[in-house]
Amino acid sequence: MAEPDNFRELLTGGCLQPLFQPIVSPLDNHILGFEGLIRGRQPGTAAIISPDRLFAQTADEDFIIALDAACRATILREYGRLYRHNREISLFINIHPATILRGGNILTLFKEVHRWGLHPENIAIELDESAISDTRILERFIEEQRRHGFCIAFDDFGNGSFSLPRIAIFRPDYVKIDISIIRNIHRNADAREKFVS
Repeated sequence: MAEPDNFRELLTGGCLQPLFQPIVSPLDNHILGFEGLIRGRQPGTAAIISPDRLFAQTADEDFIIALDAACRATILREYGRLYRHNREISLFINIHPATILRGGNILTLFKEVHRWGLHPENIAIELDESAISDTRILERFIEEQRRHGFCIAFDDFGNGSFSLPRIAIFRPDYVKIDISIIRNIHRNADAREKFVS
């Protein structure tokens, strides 16, 4: 676990580095948008901290929610600087399940989006749906974000206990297939047939 002072430095000391991974249409190879990713830098060193390690450094949910918000703010600031003039490009941005389950203040996301000259309709909120077992909590969250104009994406489809009926219930704008399903699919005819059937 991270020491509290060290963890606070991660949040406030410029130790979060945003990266953007293009999402490319398989139909015509044009860029649909970018997924906002985050990496940490160990305070006082150049060591890279992966997202999993970042969030595993503390068991305190308040810190997890604060880190989640800091990651989004960092991504939105950089994305606004780079892409705000291209209104056809979407940003996919993650929300940690703890933020949703604990009722974290997602209104700050709406404010941050406008602060950096972006528009909610160009932002897809990525959810790890399988980590939220309470359908009512998930429903309230999705309804609130759609009222603000955001799109909804279900992340890691096919991983863990993902519930297929929830696609029909919530009708996400995007469903992102887990890499375990499509890894090496171009070399496996049986896998391709199962995937498209």
